[in-house]
Amino acid sequence: MKGLEVWTPAKVNLGLKILARRPDGYHEVETILQMVGLYDHLLFTQGPAGIELTCNWPEIPRGEENLVYRSWTMMKTKALASAGVHIHLDKRIPAGAGLGGGSSDGAATLLALNELWQAHLPPQTLTQMARELGSDVPFFLNGPRALGRGRGDVLETLAAPDPLALILVTPRFSLSTAWVYGQVKLELTRQAANINLFRLLLEKGEYQELGKSLVNDLEEVVTGPHPIVRALKGELLSLGAEVALMSGSGPTVFGLFPRLTSAQAAYQALNRSPEWSVFQVVTLTQAEKAVRMVEIP
Repeated sequence: MKGLEVWTPAKVNLGLKILARRPDGYHEVETILQMVGLYDHLLFTQGPAGIELTCNWPEIPRGEENLVYRSWTMMKTKALASAGVHIHLDKRIPAGAGLGGGSSDGAATLLALNELWQAHLPPQTLTQMARELGSDVPFFLNGPRALGRGRGDVLETLAAPDPLALILVTPRFSLSTAWVYGQVKLELTRQAANINLFRLLLEKGEYQELGKSLVNDLEEVVTGPHPIVRALKGELLSLGAEVALMSGSGPTVFGLFPRLTSAQAAYQALNRSPEWSVFQVVTLTQAEKAVRMVEIP
């Protein structure tokens, strides 16, 4: 095998509760993670010793700050690999947007190098490596929907039988996940909101009720300095979304629409401003793999 082409998806958080601050400095959370059909594309090819990492976005780091690079370092050590690799990252998921693009790329790198190098590392080993890389990374090894607890890395797979129509709106600025979590005031979070209620309403398809109860405890941190996030939620609801919420640590806002036609109309209405990017996607279902890999013979 000469190489691998890999498509690796984004995610949204269908609700996010902050429960407590952990002794390790992270936060105890409950969240429903859902993969969506917006993909980064990675090309892995055999090369000389070491790694050559390139990217279509000049601002994306090429060293230890990049989860692709860190995943390569970890795999090289764990698999005792001497082969080199060239990795080209075609970035399509906005960075620093609450969509998990970096985490998804890191997970894809673990899976791809395990295949490319024929390392035969078992799933439990890859999962432990993913947990060391970041809270969201383990989710992208499996998916497409899961209940996340702990740091978000203790996962319970949930059924995702039907595709849902979503519009993602990403303002043209990025946010540091560490900064957003660092601003959380636990006494101000809505403790009455319950992740099990979100899960039940989602399973029953009662999206209007879900929209009334769904919360992301990080929204208050972001909407203060960035009121555009609240404004975009209102815009999505006015265009017919049954649910509108910020994803993860933001600033991306998603709207869940009852029909594909209403999502298309919302896309046309919103895709006219230089202040944000708009993506029309569907949620991934159990029939679709999280990461898509194609061998290059």
